[in-house]
Amino acid sequence: MRLTRHLYFMFGFFLLVSVSPSLAAPQAEGRPPVLSIESVGDLTLEELPLLKEELLVTLNSDEQHWYKTFHEGLLFFSGWNDITRRVVSQFSAEEQTKKLAEMQLLGIKIGYEWSKDNSARKVDNDTLRQWGKDLRRAAREDVAQLAEVLSRIESEINLIIKSSS
Repeated sequence: MRLTRHLYFMFGFFLLVSVSPSLAAPQAEGRPPVLSIESVGDLTLEELPLLKEELLVTLNSDEQHWYKTFHEGLLFFSGWNDITRRVVSQFSAEEQTKKLAEMQLLGIKIGYEWSKDNSARKVDNDTLRQWGKDLRRAAREDVAQLAEVLSRIESEINLIIKSSS
């Protein structure tokens, strides 16, 4: 099962990685507070690592391993951190700080949900592959399209998280 998950992860990130260069709501019981934040709003980049740390303590050691793998990637596959750099670089200098915060918040949420056991998670490898295809297609179009796709993915992960509480 671990090997299968590892292979699916590698394939999913292979697709997600190829993006070409061209507030807080009430907290659900038992859920980390960061998952209730639907958009970056007034959050600062300095607050996001603190929220990430808050979330990490709620994960067991296996989930922490997969969460870290999601963000850092594997030997031949980039993780969310690299994908974030690639996506953010598509935007103007004025937009980059906001887009960086949006991508980091998305990564926290997606990584949290994806790191769960296969039987419990609502974001699977197929979802990652689809979002990767959407991001690559949008990056080939223009920045406005890329912003729309990011907004849609944000809405989808928020709905997924709400439905799993």
